[in-house]
Amino acid sequence: MNKFIIIILAFFAINGFFSLLSFLFPSVPMDKILPIQLWINALLLFALILPGTVATFLYSMVDE
Repeated sequence: MNKFIIIILAFFAINGFFSLLSFLFPSVPMDKILPIQLWINALLLFALILPGTVATFLYSMVDE
């Protein structure tokens, strides 16, 4: 599958899990859950935007 589709599906799955978590455990305060959810969303956004390969010249320097 395409990287874009996998990240979008992961975004919906993780956010769905966190919204379900607040219904299953209402006693857990949002200030404990929200930073983890936002951090995972930031990682998914970085995985979507940033390129997969960088500094390919390093491989040629190692071969020498």
